[in-house]
This record gives sequence, C-alpha cells and structure tokens, in this order.
Amino acid sequence: MWWLQQEVELLADGALRAVAMLRLNFPDTAVDAVIDYAEASFHDLDHKLLAYWPAVAAASWSGPRVRAFLTRCSQDGRQMIAEAATDALNGRYGNYVSVL
Repeated sequence: MWWLQQEVELLADGALRAVAMLRLNFPDTAVDAVIDYAEASFHDLDHKLLAYWPAVAAASWSGPRVRAFLTRCSQDGRQMIAEAATDALNGRYGNYVSVL
C-alpha cells in the first residue's frame, strides 16, 4: 500500500489498475485506504477520473463502506465512473477502459 502514500497520481493509477485487472481482494483496512485515497480527490477536476479504477476493483470487495462508495460513484456525472460503479454494485467488472 506504499503507493498510496507517494502522492504520485500516475503511480496510484497504475497500481489501482493492476488491482482491478487482477481482481484482487484486499483486507478491509486496505479497502478503506483505497477508498480514502479515491474520495480525497473525488471532486477535484485535476483528478477527474481518479475514482475509476477503485470503482472497477470494488466489484470483488464488500461491506457498507464499499457499497456507499459505489453508490456515490454510480450517481456521478462522469459516465465512465458511473458505469464502472454500477457494474461493481452488480458484482461485474465491466469493460476495462484506459483513462490515460
């Protein structure tokens, strides 16, 4: 989880992309750290797609915090994030799309 503390968005994006594509399950503490990271910049337009990969990855995560995060993302005006979150809420990973 060191990549979340590096404050390098591209590093975090790549790591989160790998987590999503490998469909990794995390312990609750790691899931909370990822959601904290995504939510910290959720509405910052400089990081407009930061929530995409955590939303995709969350398809294999569970718990009320994950559900709340995905519900919030599913109502977002950014179509990619909303669709990824809706898929994840339904237990599907959907189609992976590069956002870079």
